[in-house]
Amino acid sequence: MPRTYDQYCPVAAGLDHVGDRWTMLIVRDLVWYGPARFTDFATHNVGIPPALLTERLRTLEASGHVSRTDGVYRINDPDGSLRALVDGLATFGMTLIVAGDPTMESLQYLARRVTSIHRDKLRDIEPFECNVVIGSTEVGVTVGDGAVMITEPYPAAPEVVTSAAEFARLVTGQLAATDLSISRDRPRIAEGLRLLRVVA
Repeated sequence: MPRTYDQYCPVAAGLDHVGDRWTMLIVRDLVWYGPARFTDFATHNVGIPPALLTERLRTLEASGHVSRTDGVYRINDPDGSLRALVDGLATFGMTLIVAGDPTMESLQYLARRVTSIHRDKLRDIEPFECNVVIGSTEVGVTVGDGAVMITEPYPAAPEVVTSAAEFARLVTGQLAATDLSISRDRPRIAEGLRLLRVVA
């Protein structure tokens, strides 16, 4: 039987259902990106043990929040309350993300994530390289051939200069890539950088 806070409180009741480690990230995937297979969750959430993922999915199924047909998981959210919860948590988390400049590791996670979300569109992009400066962090970005890759900066590549807050707005779809400061080859780079969006 799942653990419970056993409190007559709506916050505690909600946490009884989605408060375990990894559970909200599974819910996030289904709410933002739609139906998924077991392997999709494992790909998007590097580090989750397969046995724990199985347990979390079974618990979500047993509680009626998730259904599974032919190996495909879907969210059951008729009143939109799970969507509101994920979006609200994302809004809160955004204040934490923009408090500092992103690290190379966090940007490499972003690259893996958007590659899995936009793989087909990334195949249609003419490949390019640019450098992106986010506050005090500078990285090389390659877009195209079905992937986004984050590396060390490239010599003499076009440069995109932004702040942590502005970059966070870009990846959450609140800012268009055309609004960024791009040193050259603006249309092509803006077209590719729009695929850094992680929120559906």
